[in-house]
Amino acid sequence: MEQHGITQRRLASLISSDPNTVASLVNRMEKAGLIERETQEEDRRANRLGVSRRGKAKYEQARDVALALQAEVLKVLPEENREIFLEQLETIARACGLAAAAAAGQFKIKKAKFKIFHFYFFILNSLLAT
Repeated sequence: MEQHGITQRRLASLISSDPNTVASLVNRMEKAGLIERETQEEDRRANRLGVSRRGKAKYEQARDVALALQAEVLKVLPEENREIFLEQLETIARACGLAAAAAAGQFKIKKAKFKIFHFYFFILNSLLAT
């Protein structure tokens, strides 16, 4: 597994989800062979997650589906407005993340780039269901 993986706690924070939901999803993803879980040496209570080869392949499939769907959905907008719309959507998503973090009592909020991670996460979760 790659050394620089992510902790379950950090994943829960990034996707604005509760730890129990993330733990359940991580269990299913590990069982499906999409991720690898390793106990952190610094804190034996924490798990570091890494994407497996199979997980990377599934991610690429999901990414292709997501990009095709995004292109299809954006066709309703004039081409010159699409980038502006995506920037505005990113601004709204960032505001939602800040509001969720504040509501959860997380006062230290780090600036993070919001891409379409949530959408890819949803696609991966959907692929697990099939």
